[in-house]
Amino acid sequence: LALSPDGQRLVTVDENGVAALSEIQSGELELLPQAPGAEVGAQTTAGLSWDANGKRVAISSGDFVRVVDVDSGESRRAQVTSGATAVAFSPNGTELAVGGSRLAFLSLPDLKEKRHITLPRQSGSDGSLDVRYSADGRWLGLLLHAGVALVDLASGEVTSAFLVETPPEGIRFATDGRMAVFGRSSLYVGSITTNDLA
Repeated sequence: LALSPDGQRLVTVDENGVAALSEIQSGELELLPQAPGAEVGAQTTAGLSWDANGKRVAISSGDFVRVVDVDSGESRRAQVTSGATAVAFSPNGTELAVGGSRLAFLSLPDLKEKRHITLPRQSGSDGSLDVRYSADGRWLGLLLHAGVALVDLASGEVTSAFLVETPPEGIRFATDGRMAVFGRSSLYVGSITTNDLA
């Protein structure tokens, strides 16, 4: 699920891949165009992201990403060859970061791949579970299987930390320039760096 920036709408994807938009105050529910990917279901990770204006929702699943205008229902879909397990709008709304076995950047609104970055891998794991931009748009954080990767978008440098004994389950950025990485029995709050995570 993903909450809109103004806190008034909630978008969800169920185990059958059906995406729905809920108005929080009224409880009104509206189905969105079918989530991308033929194999969407309980075994397929679905990523959701709102743009900063709360007008568009990105849905990723399988090898597809779809961007839906929530007011008009219009949508655009693209296939991503490296998988689409996580998705995030850039803060300025001009591109979409799609996490899979590698990180792809798609231009908006046409969803054409602009560039990609190879992600660090731990033995026996592949792909990303979540993708988050920092509020200032300088950093991109990726939740990996048993690890975290950070991309400095100005330089393109990628750093990572694998935390096998305390695998992280989430990554968030604060507006004050700090990062939080959390798991079931661990919490890191501090500077945006992988050096201190372990």
